[in-house]
Amino acid sequence: MQNQMELVDLSTQTVKPRHDKKPPMLEVLHFLSYETPSGIRLTNLQFNRFKEALPEQVIPQYPGGGFQYEVHITGEFFSPYISGERKLEGYLDNLNNQKFFKLIKILQKNEDFENRMFSFVLVAYI
Repeated sequence: MQNQMELVDLSTQTVKPRHDKKPPMLEVLHFLSYETPSGIRLTNLQFNRFKEALPEQVIPQYPGGGFQYEVHITGEFFSPYISGERKLEGYLDNLNNQKFFKLIKILQKNEDFENRMFSFVLVAYI
């Protein structure tokens, strides 16, 4: 009977992962899900893993280097009243203020005035 009780007690315990840290791709998805306003639709995420951490010389704007992933973030939003440029800059400022990415910048942007859509591609490094 005691062995059966031990089995029951063990079966109610939760299985814990070996480590608390999530894979970087999941961390990025989790971060963006909280920090992206509902009006901005992310349409594509592309992760490029570097074989070795990139040194400072590759991207001189960031002293210290150590980049392991390059993430391309593609998105769009409807911009009927305000400049899409301002909305994108506000989104980028918010992402920068969170200090999640070591570096994030605009790679491409396009404002379609006729359809009132603004599309963008950001590149971020972690």
